[in-house]
Amino acid sequence: MYKTIKLRSSLLICVGAILVAGSLIGSLVMGPVAEPDPYPLLHVDGDAAFVPQSGKCAYLTFDDGPSVNTPVILDLLKEKGIQATFFVTDQDEEYFEPMLKRMAAEGHTIGLHSDSHSYSSIYQSADSFLQDMDTLNQKIIQCTGVHPEIYRFPGGSSNKALQGAMGEEIRQAMAQRGYVYYDWNCVSNDSLGQVLSPDVLYRNMLQSAKGKNPVFLLCHDFAACTTTPASVEMIIDELLSQGYTFYPLSRQVEPYQFVPLDQ
Repeated sequence: MYKTIKLRSSLLICVGAILVAGSLIGSLVMGPVAEPDPYPLLHVDGDAAFVPQSGKCAYLTFDDGPSVNTPVILDLLKEKGIQATFFVTDQDEEYFEPMLKRMAAEGHTIGLHSDSHSYSSIYQSADSFLQDMDTLNQKIIQCTGVHPEIYRFPGGSSNKALQGAMGEEIRQAMAQRGYVYYDWNCVSNDSLGQVLSPDVLYRNMLQSAKGKNPVFLLCHDFAACTTTPASVEMIIDELLSQGYTFYPLSRQVEPYQFVPLDQ
């Protein structure tokens, strides 16, 4: 009896040793178990492939909406047969869902801008930025079924909050997830804290677009920009007369960036 118990104990010890050894060998072969992605939807498949476009190209972009001004702009774009790009936020609950659905239905590009648009919050760390973008991304997908593939930094890629190592960490983190960001080379100055007349906004755009190809035009469609729609109509007509063709942005468009990756 004693020998039988001793034999069983020896067998159990051997089996245990084999299991432990197997576990150690598996860890060495497979490596450490990867942490799950906290933002699994914040990802775009495939590499961005920039496709050169011929002729004179203009990209009309709107930041910080949607708001009461957005349907006016969408009506104008529909009338002109032009598709634009909207870098959206969730600042106005009344307009967010209906306007995003309309943008998607009418072929405009929806890009990520920020859920909160709070610099002090989103630029605390790379994870703070990812968390904010993920929140907005999920809302857009749920609302429209569209998975955004591009984004624009609040304040642009050269704003002070993005300077230094953290800014590069944020840019790299978004790039690793497949996203491309776009700045601008033409402005209306419709977000400077005062309401400028449509004529002034138009002249600002006309002057800053002069001699440029492509033109990446920055406007805003948040509620305070009441004169933006009229100025946009004027610049559309002028650039069309100069031979420009308007396109929506996509990951196939080579971006204009104030601070490119790795710089």
